[in-house]
Amino acid sequence: MVSGLMDGICKVGDDPAPLGHMRINVAIDKRKQIADAIGSWKFSAHDFSDDELLHAALLMLQHALTMPELDKWRIPTGKCAHLWSCLG
Repeated sequence: MVSGLMDGICKVGDDPAPLGHMRINVAIDKRKQIADAIGSWKFSAHDFSDDELLHAALLMLQHALTMPELDKWRIPTGKCAHLWSCLG
């Protein structure tokens, strides 16, 4: 599962596929479970689906970008609303 996800992220070759609109589906109750799991760092990525792993990555990225040291790279939520809407 994780290797398949990596194939999609790390494409080898000169023919990148264009990104289109995508929707990630993670149940509300599962989102809490994912947040708790990554908050404790006691989880196996193999226990999550691809969509759930992407949701976990989004949560980690959002957390990392709250650090004051990263202020100069911060993108206001309104400027990336299309990204959050398809990932949330």
